[in-house]
Amino acid sequence: MRMALWHEGGLGDVIDSAHLAIALRRAHSPDYLAYYLRSPIQNDLVFCLWYDGKPVFDGTLQTDIAWEECVGKEGHKWDRFIDWKPYVPLEYETRRRLPTADEAEAAPPEHWRKQFRDKPFAPLAFDLPQVTNAAKEIERGISAEWRLLYRDMFKSPYLNALQHERTPLHELACEALDIPPASIDDLDVRLQAPIRWQIRALAARPYITIGAGSDTQRNERQPQTKEWPDGRWEQVIRLVKKEIPHLRILQLGKKGESRIRGTHPLIGKTNIPELLWLLKRSTLHLACENGTVRMARACGTDSVVVFGPTSHYLYGMEHNWNLHSEACEPCFWKSQRWMLKCPKEWDALCMVSIKTEDVADAVLRKMEKDKLNDVA
Repeated sequence: MRMALWHEGGLGDVIDSAHLAIALRRAHSPDYLAYYLRSPIQNDLVFCLWYDGKPVFDGTLQTDIAWEECVGKEGHKWDRFIDWKPYVPLEYETRRRLPTADEAEAAPPEHWRKQFRDKPFAPLAFDLPQVTNAAKEIERGISAEWRLLYRDMFKSPYLNALQHERTPLHELACEALDIPPASIDDLDVRLQAPIRWQIRALAARPYITIGAGSDTQRNERQPQTKEWPDGRWEQVIRLVKKEIPHLRILQLGKKGESRIRGTHPLIGKTNIPELLWLLKRSTLHLACENGTVRMARACGTDSVVVFGPTSHYLYGMEHNWNLHSEACEPCFWKSQRWMLKCPKEWDALCMVSIKTEDVADAVLRKMEKDKLNDVA
């Protein structure tokens, strides 16, 4: 069986996809499992992720086209083609067909196994009872032979139900695919490239890390509603250092993010292997809900995470300290610009109502708890 995953997003989505891929490997033992991605930085992360002594994905296929087009152009090449961008896998139905003459003669993409190009597409079938009343339409731009289970992203009864869902996202996806979920601890991070001595020197004494940004793929800094104000992080750092004066804090992130005072800045100064190397050796990671949290957890490092418009039930990870406010409910995907503007125009009350004292207390208590566990 040949399978392919598609999940457009950032680095955290790569970790989530790898998590799902492990569950798929256990359930179906595919001969080949590929991952479609949009960014080279995602590719760098993919090749660091292993399971059971082998890479999680057998290969990657980089594409610069929208996912709707990708389904039409690539779907027929796989026995199962899974797109779980809208939080659960989508069902594709098509007449079984062989590749056209032009497709058969096309140059194989990088990491492609030629023997897999002569098989028809077999649709992935599953039932989503939550969306039985949702409109089913042919998505614009997809040929008539393709049928996409269409859901308006902002009116879907299933997506709205996700705002209050208490099941982790990965388990929901596995439930939709009718497979048992895998543990994040099954994911192994292996670094193939050597780490520069300048980065190694930073780990000479204990440290914690902080990742305040929310989108590692942005070229320019554009704060999102799920980011905590930098001034709040600075207050937390002052409170923590009041108790642990010599604590070293390394700030990780993409070039363009603002520096948080009281930290050693590494913004835009690390590649993916170095970022993983630092996270793996960090005593604790601090962040809003973002990709560095999922990368840290894959490396075995716990985090203190500040949640706002996204659900801490869906995106919170076991062993982390997930803080959220009761001032408002999750609103992700309730409007088209929810990432950039509070749908209720409350200036992201869900984030700013979280107290710095509570976050600092969580950091100190988490560090003390981990220290006691190490002694035990």
